[in-house]
Amino acid sequence: MKKYVTDVYKGIYLKEYNIEVQKNYDVNNKIEVNSNKIITSFLGFGSAITESSAYNYDKLSKTNKQKFIKDYYSKSGLNYNLGRISIGSNDFSLSAYSYSKKRNLSDFSIRRDYEYIIPFLNDILNTKKISLIASPWSPPRMYKRIPLLSYGFKLAKKHYDNYCDYLIKYLNEYQKIGINIDYLTVQNEPVARQRWESCKYSIKEQKDFIYNHFVAKLNNTKLLLWDHNKDNLFNIINELYEKNNKIAGIGFHYYTGNCFDEIKKIREKYPELLLINTEMCAGYSQFDEKKWLFDAEYYLNDIIGDMNCGVN
Repeated sequence: MKKYVTDVYKGIYLKEYNIEVQKNYDVNNKIEVNSNKIITSFLGFGSAITESSAYNYDKLSKTNKQKFIKDYYSKSGLNYNLGRISIGSNDFSLSAYSYSKKRNLSDFSIRRDYEYIIPFLNDILNTKKISLIASPWSPPRMYKRIPLLSYGFKLAKKHYDNYCDYLIKYLNEYQKIGINIDYLTVQNEPVARQRWESCKYSIKEQKDFIYNHFVAKLNNTKLLLWDHNKDNLFNIINELYEKNNKIAGIGFHYYTGNCFDEIKKIREKYPELLLINTEMCAGYSQFDEKKWLFDAEYYLNDIIGDMNCGVN
């Protein structure tokens, strides 16, 4: 038998060791795995596909691009089958942008995405089919109460329908080039006021926008609610969720702790809803390799706990 050890403090990465298996083992330490009994299933794993990552991918040689796709998306690699993309720019974009500057959308264009994001997506999709989740970090300036993409300034109610048309146009434009968006959230982190692209919604505003303006315009793409942190999630979903065939599930982030009890309660009350962890990030490690192991353990603890609660 073999084991593989990584110790960043000693500079050891996936070092292989042989393990001698004792013939006479303690029966109390025996672990049995019944591979014939399936307790639960999940959609899979994936990552954010941002303009920054697409930009860096573009700088690779053809050989390294192929290796990258194989390492992340093939069965011999991580076998990713989910991806999250942003509608317009986010805090991992090269600069801030929207797809239109005119309220009537006569100038709407996804041209910006053709430079890095769409070629990256096409290379992935030519290798395997993955499910895509799209999220906006902010509506375009012309639809907000104060015309700034950042600092959480709100979508003006008088432009709810205009913004619905903007989102639907985005889905349609991607569909025209053979990229189907499986899931959509109406806002990334709807209660966060960030110095980058952000837009705040109250629960009442989210419900108004979703149920009175948006869901009727959706076609094949399904909606994920919330897309923010897990704390108090059960009460939030109780208030936000209304049964609708366009609502597929709930998206959430992990920045305020594990909150596994919140997930369990939602799973028990709303078994029809997908529970999808849409965002995790340890970017604040500032590339300190001494923190890599801590970050990995933090991710792993959250992922295992989430999966035990039925999360994707």
